[in-house]
Amino acid sequence: MTLRTPRLIYLVLDGVSDSLEDEVTSLEAADTPNLDSLARKSKAGIVDVLGPGVAPESDAAVFSLLGYNPYKYYVGRGVVEAYGLGIKPKPDYEVALRGNLATLDDDGVKIIDRRCGRDIREDEAKELVSSISELDLGLYNGYARVYHGIAHRVVVIIGSRANRLSSNISNTDPGYRRVGIISEAVKDHEPYIQPCEPLDNFMSSKITAELV
Repeated sequence: MTLRTPRLIYLVLDGVSDSLEDEVTSLEAADTPNLDSLARKSKAGIVDVLGPGVAPESDAAVFSLLGYNPYKYYVGRGVVEAYGLGIKPKPDYEVALRGNLATLDDDGVKIIDRRCGRDIREDEAKELVSSISELDLGLYNGYARVYHGIAHRVVVIIGSRANRLSSNISNTDPGYRRVGIISEAVKDHEPYIQPCEPLDNFMSSKITAELV
């Protein structure tokens, strides 16, 4: 007799929890008959996917939900999304980064919206990305290739034709900071792109940070 492998569906409502400081949460305000039905038939509980007090990015949280220890197996969001688009970075000489198309003020300095309001059209996003799809970075024989993913999301491949690169660099998104290999949400932050810094003293990390 062949035993059938149990199957399940993960429903991840990313970011829907809101805050206890909100008078009415999104779930309380919304009409959710299907979710209500699931909840009545379910066992409910609370889980810290990365540990108490850690607000991770979605990818690391999903790694944990799927049974992988993100502190051991996490490779970074850029690599995951690059492979999802069929892009394979060249080992040692290219790094894959996840990026957003964002809205800046008229001076091009202050971030108005880190995700273009989440309502950018596919044709608009593809047109924007096509204008920066191949870039010569002007130092270290460096280059960048930008690929459109979905909506405001992009994958950026930073490479060098002559120098080894490293992923051990800081995050430039003001909404997150890198702690070890995991990015954690920053509660209070200024709306400005952060400088990319090397996280060790290796030349490969310093070169990568400068290219970014």
